Amino acid sequence: MMPPPGQPPMPAGAQARFAPAIAVGAPAAAPRGGQFAWLLWPWIVVLILLPLAILAMAEERDRAGLILAYINVAIIGSAIIYLVRQHNFAAMVPVLFIGYLFFCWPTATIYMGLFSPENRYVMIDETYRRCLDGNVRVQLAAMVHVLCYLLMIFLLAPRSGPVGDFAQRDRAGTVLGVLAALGAMFAIGLHIVGQMSSSAVIEYLGIGAFIYLNGFPFVVGALFPRVPIAIRVALIGFLCCTAAFYLVGGGRTWAILPFLLLTLGAIFYSAYKQRTRMMIAAALFVGMPIIIVAGETTQILLGSKGWERFDERAAALKENWRGNLAEGSTLGRTFSRTFSTGGHSLITLTPDYYDYVPFVAGDFAQELITTIFIPGRLYGVRYYSWTGQLKRYGFRITEKTSVELSFVGSLWMIGGWLPVILGSLFVGLIHAIAMRWIHKATQYSPYKGLFYLSMIAYSVFWASNLDIITHTRMLLLAGIAGWLVWHIVILPIIGDVRPRRAPRGLPVRLATPIGRQAPGAVLR
Repeated sequence: MMPPPGQPPMPAGAQARFAPAIAVGAPAAAPRGGQFAWLLWPWIVVLILLPLAILAMAEERDRAGLILAYINVAIIGSAIIYLVRQHNFAAMVPVLFIGYLFFCWPTATIYMGLFSPENRYVMIDETYRRCLDGNVRVQLAAMVHVLCYLLMIFLLAPRSGPVGDFAQRDRAGTVLGVLAALGAMFAIGLHIVGQMSSSAVIEYLGIGAFIYLNGFPFVVGALFPRVPIAIRVALIGFLCCTAAFYLVGGGRTWAILPFLLLTLGAIFYSAYKQRTRMMIAAALFVGMPIIIVAGETTQILLGSKGWERFDERAAALKENWRGNLAEGSTLGRTFSRTFSTGGHSLITLTPDYYDYVPFVAGDFAQELITTIFIPGRLYGVRYYSWTGQLKRYGFRITEKTSVELSFVGSLWMIGGWLPVILGSLFVGLIHAIAMRWIHKATQYSPYKGLFYLSMIAYSVFWASNLDIITHTRMLLLAGIAGWLVWHIVILPIIGDVRPRRAPRGLPVRLATPIGRQAPGAVLR
C-alpha cells in the first residue's frame, strides 16, 4: 500500500533531537507551581488551631489585639500562598513585601501574646514600653495597609503565566549564574572594604553596591544546580566568611540577607526536587534565628556596634555567642528583634501623647524628588523620611542605631488613617508597575525576568522597615541599576537569550547530524 501524499512524518525521537534548533534560551519547563499545593493543608490547620490557642493561652487584656493579629496573619498568609502558587517572577514582588510584614507585626505579636506577654523595649530614659500595649490600633493600621495594598496589586498586576524551574541546561543560564555569583562577591566585598576604610567615598560606594547590587544571590539560588560546583563552593565559603565579619560588628541584617536571597531563589525557582527545597527552607528557618541572636553578642558585651577594636570584638563573639544563645528562647528573642518598635510607638502614641507631624504636600513632594535624584551626601535635608522623628518618642537615634520608622508608622505619624490608606494605595501602584516591568522582561526571556526581580528584591523586602520616600527612591534606583547592569554587563556576555520560534506553518530548516535537511521539518 502506498503512503498517503504529503510530507513524510518526522522519525521517532527527531523532535527531541532537533528541538534546540527551534528554541534557544530558557524555554519554560512544565509549570511546577502545583508543587506548592502542599502548603494549603498545613495552613488550614494553622488557621484552625491558632484562634483556639489565643483563646486558651492569652491574657484577657490582650485578646482583642491578638484576634486582630490573627486576622492579619490569615489575610497575609493566604495572599502569600496564592501568589506563590502562581509561580512567576512578577508575583514574587508582593510576596517579598508583605512577607516581611507578616513576621514583623502579626506573627511576632501572637508569639508574644502566647509566650511572653510582658515583652518590652527600653527607651533612652530607661523606661519601658510593653509591646502589646495599643495592639488593637497597631493591628487595625496594619490591616488597612495590607488590604489597600493588595487591592492595587490584584487590580493592576499583570496576568502572568507560571515560569519553569530552569531545569534545561544551556550556556546562557550557566554563564548568568557564574556572573551573578561573581557580582555578589564583588558587591559584598566592596561593602566590607567600605566599612573598614577611612575614606568617605569608598564607604559611600560600598553601601551603594550592597543596597543596589545585593540581589545577585537570588539569581544564583534559582540557577544553583547549573552553576559549576567550584563557583558554588567559592560563593558559599565567601558568604560564610563575610557573615562572620558582619556578626563581629553586629551587622545581623548584612550577614543574613545574602543567605536569605540565595535560599529564596533556590526554594521558589530552582530545578531542585520538592524534598530538597523543603530541606533548604527548614535550614533557613533554623539558621536565621541563630544568626539574629548570636549577632547581638558583641553589642551586648561592648555596648555598641561597629568594627572599632575588631580583635576584641572578634574574641568576644567567639567566646560568648553560645552563652548568648542559651539565654532565653532563641525564637522569642528573634521576634523581639523583628518587632517594629519605632512603628509601634508612632501608632500607639500619636496623637494621644504626641501631635502628628505637620504635613505640607509641597514639602513632601520636594523631599521625595530631591531624595530620588540628589545623593544624600550632597543634599541630605530630610524631614518626613528622617528617623530622628523618633527622638521625641524617647528613642536614641544615632548613625549606628537600627530603629526604623516602619512603613505604616511613617504614614501614621503625618495624619493617621488617611495617609495610611493613600500611602498603601501608592506603594501598591508602584509595585504593580514593577510587576509589569518584570512581566515584560520575562516575555523577552525568563533569564531577564529573573535578573530584574533579583535587582529589586532587597528594596521590596526591606520596605516594611522604611518610609515611603526612602522606599520609592530605593526601588527606582534599584530598577535603573538592574537595567544598566543587564544591558552593559550581562547581555554582551551571554548574548541574545530570546526564545526564537518560527511563525506557525512556515518551513524550518533543522540541522541534522550530517548537515542534511531534516525530513518533515515543518512546524504545525
